[in-house]
Amino acid sequence: MMARNLIMLLSLLVLCVLAFCEDAWGQAQLMPADKVRGLRASFPKLEDARWAGFMSDPDTLIYTHKEMPKAYQFQGGFHSVNYNISADSSENFKAHGRGGNANVDFPWRHAGGTDAAAERGISSGVTLIWLPKQSDGRPWPVVMWRERGAWNWMFPRNTIVGEALYLVDSQGKSHWHEVRIRFREIDYWDVDILRPFPHREDLRTALSKHDIALVAPRMKALRLRNRGHDRTAFDRLSYTEVLPQIPEAVSMKLLDETPFRSAMGGYWSGDADRHVFAPTTKQRASIVPYDYQGAFLGNDTRSCGACHSTTLVQADVFRRRGWYGTVRGSADGIFSFHPVALSSISGNGSKRQIEWRSSLVAAGMIAGYDPKVHPKDRYARLPSEERKFP
Repeated sequence: MMARNLIMLLSLLVLCVLAFCEDAWGQAQLMPADKVRGLRASFPKLEDARWAGFMSDPDTLIYTHKEMPKAYQFQGGFHSVNYNISADSSENFKAHGRGGNANVDFPWRHAGGTDAAAERGISSGVTLIWLPKQSDGRPWPVVMWRERGAWNWMFPRNTIVGEALYLVDSQGKSHWHEVRIRFREIDYWDVDILRPFPHREDLRTALSKHDIALVAPRMKALRLRNRGHDRTAFDRLSYTEVLPQIPEAVSMKLLDETPFRSAMGGYWSGDADRHVFAPTTKQRASIVPYDYQGAFLGNDTRSCGACHSTTLVQADVFRRRGWYGTVRGSADGIFSFHPVALSSISGNGSKRQIEWRSSLVAAGMIAGYDPKVHPKDRYARLPSEERKFP
C-alpha cells in the first residue's frame, strides 16, 4: 500500500512538473490574462488560416508599449525614449519625449503611416510574437549576445511578429484597421499586410450594399520625407487618394465585420505606371486612420524593410549633433521588442544594471546565444544587404 501511494505521489509530482513546464514554455504574457483574452476575442477575422491561427494561439505573446516600453541603447545601457538625454543646444530645449534620440522623430516615432492619428491619440496598436517549437515543446528562443558595446538579439527562423493596428472613433471605441505580419526566413523577413479592403473595388462593393456610391477622386502625387536630418532616413514620392466622406457608423461596421485579407503585391487603385498603395482620409475615423500615409509605405518585402533596416543604427548617422544612442531594436530588424526588465530601462539618463525579463527567461523565450545549442539552420544574421538604408 505504501509503495502504491508513493508511486501515485510521484506520478502526481511528475504531472505537476510537466504542467508547470507546459505553462512556462512559450506561454508567458506581459499583460493580465483577462486583457489578453479580451484582445484575442476582439481581433478581426482573417481569411488566411495561418495568420488567424497565429493570432489566436495561446503561445503567441501579446503586448503594447505599456508592457514593453520603447527603449534604445546608449553606452551599454537601455534608455527610455521619453527622456531627453541631450545636452546639445539644438535638442536640450525640447520637452521630454520630443528630443535627444532618433526614436521620438519620424519615421521611428509611430507605426508607419499612422503618425498624424497617433499624435492625436486616435490610433495605436499591439504587438504579437510567436516562436517556433522544438521537438520537446520548448520554443526556439530569441538569442542574445553582446557585441561592440551593445546588446544584440536574433529571432529564430519561422518566428512570426505581428502588429495589429486600430483607430478610435468619435465615441472612443477602438476598431482594427490593419494587421502587419513579419515572418522570419533564415536570411530575411518575409511580410504580409492584411486589410478589410485591399482594393478600391472591394470598398465600392461593400458601400453599395449601404446605398453609398464610392466616387473616386483624382490621384495626387505627393512626397513624404523626414525633416531636419543630416542624412535622409525616409524619402518617398507616391500617388495618393483621399477617400470621400463616409458615414462613421458605416465605416466602423465595415471594419468590424469584414474579413481581412492580403494586400501584398497589388494596388488600392491604378496600375503599374500610376497607382496608390493605400488610401487616406480627412475624417477622424474611416476605413483607415486620419491622414493615413500608407500610400508611401508600399506593399512588398523590400518596401516594408526600408525602415526596419535602421534598427540599432547609431542615431548620429542621421543627425550629426544632438542625438544620442541607437534606433531601438537590434540588428535583426524588429523595433517593437527588447529582452530587458522594466527596471533596466533608465528614465533619467543614468545607466542601470541590465537584467533580463524574468517571465520571458522562465518561459524559455529568451536565452544567451550559444552556437553549439542554437544551430545555423535555425539562426542566422541578416545579410549585409538587408541592413542597408538610404
